[in-house]
Amino acid sequence: MSVTSLDPWVAKVRMGILLLGLAWPAVVFNMGLADADKFTWMAIGASFMATIFAVPLLALAFVFPTYKSRIIAVPLLLALVFWWLESGSSTYNGLSLPPQMGLWIVSLTALAMLIPEFSSVKAFYRSVFHRK
Repeated sequence: MSVTSLDPWVAKVRMGILLLGLAWPAVVFNMGLADADKFTWMAIGASFMATIFAVPLLALAFVFPTYKSRIIAVPLLLALVFWWLESGSSTYNGLSLPPQMGLWIVSLTALAMLIPEFSSVKAFYRSVFHRK
């Protein structure tokens, strides 16, 4: 049993999302190493954001089993979650997505791209547990 290959555009977009989504936190943390207090708060903030969105990302990875569907759906759903949380604020004046939240959405989409496609997991499971 072989795993189907990705469409060329899916592979390129996935690589771009992974590079941008996983590289910018490393660059920002590297810039924060000069000031220990800033670095501590940056680490706390990153841990907090990752904790909040970990369960929805895993759920979305199961709902959307292919990378193609994740590329389209995950950023949209994360933006909707952000809008829903922001609209509950008493100071809500319409949706205004701060630039750093856009980067977080790209990062969280990249984390969703790290979870293998269902067909890959299925092929691995069959190769390990299937008796010939």
